[in-house]
Amino acid sequence: MVVTLHDLWGVCYRGTKLRDDGSICGNTEECGTHCSASIHPHDLAHSVPMRLRRDYIVWCLGHASALVSPSASLADAYVQAGAAQRDRTFVISNGIDLRPFRELKRVPSSTIRFLCVAYMGEHKGIPDLIEAAKRLSDDASLKGRWSLTIAGDGHLLGDIQRQIADWGLDKTVQCLGRVPRDRIIELMSASDVIVLPSRWPENEPVSLLEAMAAGMAQLATDVGGIGALIEQGKTGTLVPPWAPDRLAEAMRAYIDAPERARQEGERNVARREGYAEEAAVARLLDVYEDVLADPRSLPSEPMVLCAGGAPSREIVDAVQSLHQTEDEVGAGRRVRLLWHDWLPADAWADAAAFWNWSEDIEFAAALQAIRWGLPIIVSAECKSLSVVGQMFGGVRAVESGADVRDLLASVAVDPAALPRAWNPRGAADMLATIAPQASFHIPCPDIWP
Repeated sequence: MVVTLHDLWGVCYRGTKLRDDGSICGNTEECGTHCSASIHPHDLAHSVPMRLRRDYIVWCLGHASALVSPSASLADAYVQAGAAQRDRTFVISNGIDLRPFRELKRVPSSTIRFLCVAYMGEHKGIPDLIEAAKRLSDDASLKGRWSLTIAGDGHLLGDIQRQIADWGLDKTVQCLGRVPRDRIIELMSASDVIVLPSRWPENEPVSLLEAMAAGMAQLATDVGGIGALIEQGKTGTLVPPWAPDRLAEAMRAYIDAPERARQEGERNVARREGYAEEAAVARLLDVYEDVLADPRSLPSEPMVLCAGGAPSREIVDAVQSLHQTEDEVGAGRRVRLLWHDWLPADAWADAAAFWNWSEDIEFAAALQAIRWGLPIIVSAECKSLSVVGQMFGGVRAVESGADVRDLLASVAVDPAALPRAWNPRGAADMLATIAPQASFHIPCPDIWP
């Protein structure tokens, strides 16, 4: 199995690594403490700690023999988050279809024409671009020497169009909304500089690749994989994100030296063949051959299957801070917390333990765990499972969030840290005697008589 990573969704539930204050997250372990403590899956009646989402994705990616990332920046993000291994992650550009660009005729102009092709949203830095345009518009010496065209749809589209009108930019700035791809290529042929003022760590923006192929200069923020696509001062210009003043300065530099955009565009044309789809396909075939010759998967980490009713605030806090204890006692080793119903039945054989985190017992899951002979972790208030443990072993009752955090961290260090029941069959039989009838229900399809 080969998986291609296209964005940050696997390590950030927002997909952007942007926190509420707009800063870029530097530690994906802090999702639950800085952004959202819990997530509510559509198939559950209650929320679960955010870590379960991340751990499940890591578990899934762990079954891949190789991961492909279009940018080194994205690959680094997955490796640093523990979701990928460096030696099994390959950086290969998505590539672009160069056919529409090889015969493209550029449309000359006496002015510098800027073009932005992006989703109309804050993470793309569109507000920064409009502010930069306002700064240029306020400079009377630049009047009639530049223009800006913005193409793309998104939730800010109406606001941006109104702001352009309110600020009196409508004679210089056009905001077209959504346009078809062939129209985008036409716009590129009649533009000099592509502008992408993103605030979030982009992977490999298509607009920058296609602008390169169209012979445009590139002006973008130095975040994520963007820097790998632009040779500063040779094929384009990199500026910091969240800096409309610096963006305006860079745009003005092109207006003051129009020849520079033409020269950078020509250098981009000279290097575009390296990003052709054919080159990407050839490299992908090499990866497939490597996987076929050595179909190793990523090393597995100990799993703890979770079940129960809505977790208490104490349990959620314990899960979100678990990585700190893991770093203290296990030098960074992780245990993966997975909701029991998200895994196929045969995956239970690889689990290190089962954790029923609430007073309410999820009997069907608990019975399955006992029959697999898994160690059981329960709240001290969960009397029935505690009694089963007293009689047959294999059940560890915990008094507090700190206790469960220490226990889980010990499993990260040693997956066999918890003792198993000495008589799993007897334990299952005893639990079955107190289980409600619904625990034994077999769902019947409507087609059954």
